[in-house]
Amino acid sequence: MLVSMKEILDRASTENYGVAAPNVSNSLDVNAAIEAAEELKAPLILDVMWNDDMFGRPNKGVRDFANWVRTVCEKASVPIAINEDHGPSFNAAVQNIKNGVTSVMVDRSSLPFEENVAQVSEIVKVAHAAGISVEAELGHVGQADNYEHDRDAALTAPEDAVRYIQATGVDCLAVAIGTAHGAYPEGFVPTIDFDRLAAIKAAVGNFPLVLHGSSGTSNEDLYKVCRMGINKININTDLQAAGAAAVKAGGRGGVWRLAQQGWKNKLLEMIKIYGSDGKAW
Repeated sequence: MLVSMKEILDRASTENYGVAAPNVSNSLDVNAAIEAAEELKAPLILDVMWNDDMFGRPNKGVRDFANWVRTVCEKASVPIAINEDHGPSFNAAVQNIKNGVTSVMVDRSSLPFEENVAQVSEIVKVAHAAGISVEAELGHVGQADNYEHDRDAALTAPEDAVRYIQATGVDCLAVAIGTAHGAYPEGFVPTIDFDRLAAIKAAVGNFPLVLHGSSGTSNEDLYKVCRMGINKININTDLQAAGAAAVKAGGRGGVWRLAQQGWKNKLLEMIKIYGSDGKAW
């Protein structure tokens, strides 16, 4: 069934577990994600980006795909939210709402605090009026290939998180605690600031927190952060890598089926790590 992300994450925050939020861009990903969630009876968040073309014209192909995704989510036996991931603009948020998302992620994390608040607050008003939940980011989750600099460049301060939530009215908050987007150098594992996460959670209380850039982080660390207040975990690179590895290993079913199964198997593994298996309602 299709629900708002707020409904999923408020439950996750109260019961202290994490929900998988894989990036999906095609029917193979969508079907694999829903199959995994249904097998484990887990809630699910699909991170998408459904925008117009580069000239701002409505993209019929995007609309058709969005309509199909909404339909399969509505028919699913578990609660699913569709979330615009890293929305770049006010217009993109509005377009994604028109295309059927149930949540928007407004990323203004590279802006100064007050400007971040101002732009996010504007979208919160529109989204909430339409019954759409809003995620934003405070601090800045950088890139894994620049981790030496990005790791400590803009970690989230607990006191700022409280001010930000109160000022914007967002429904969940992505925090920077030591992860980064993309693939790390081979053999490299990011360093999570668990003390910072504990301080943020103590400051914000029963409020959903989000982890971006989870790929490359050890399962042990992900298990731990999901019991410390992280309730939504974005994942992409590790799923893509698992799909590619499955194709390389070979077997029956053809390239696309092998890739899809490898992607799904990794998501099944991570849902259990996050603790959301059996949490569907």
